[in-house]
Amino acid sequence: LDARDRAGRRSSAAALHVEQRKRAPRLSASTVGRVVRHRQTDGVRRLHLTLVPGLLLGLTVVSEVATVLLSWNLTSRFYTVMYAVCGVVMAGAGALVAARHPRNPIGWLFCGFAAFNALTDAALGWGLRAAAEGWPGGAVGEWLGMTGWLPGALGWILTFLLFPDGHLPSRRWRLVLWLCA
Repeated sequence: LDARDRAGRRSSAAALHVEQRKRAPRLSASTVGRVVRHRQTDGVRRLHLTLVPGLLLGLTVVSEVATVLLSWNLTSRFYTVMYAVCGVVMAGAGALVAARHPRNPIGWLFCGFAAFNALTDAALGWGLRAAAEGWPGGAVGEWLGMTGWLPGALGWILTFLLFPDGHLPSRRWRLVLWLCA
């Protein structure tokens, strides 16, 4: 019985090896270069898809920290910190979605509008601090900060219209999109 079991095992192992070789891709000198170049292109593409959302997240974090430092003791501390946390969380969620699903515009909308809102918050912080300390550009900073919510509102409307798959529900919703813009 042992001899038969061993022979059966060898034949099944050999058959498995032959089957695996049939499934393996055939590589030759002409195909190896193509495979390597394609992998490098995919790697560079992945780097860019994680680099851009990461940069937008970093810009948001730096802008919100600047906003908190500039606005400290000039406005409510609670709202200053909460707006900063909200912006960073929104940018972080957008960066995760944009890096993992780059064709879905929801992540890019979150990243872009979070960075935009952080920059307008920083402009408002500059305007408030400039008015208090006599620095130049206070009026422009306050104006940018006070009008920056308009594009941010468009970002939220776009997010709700394009959620969850990045497409409008039907062609009729183009009119709503056009009216919002």
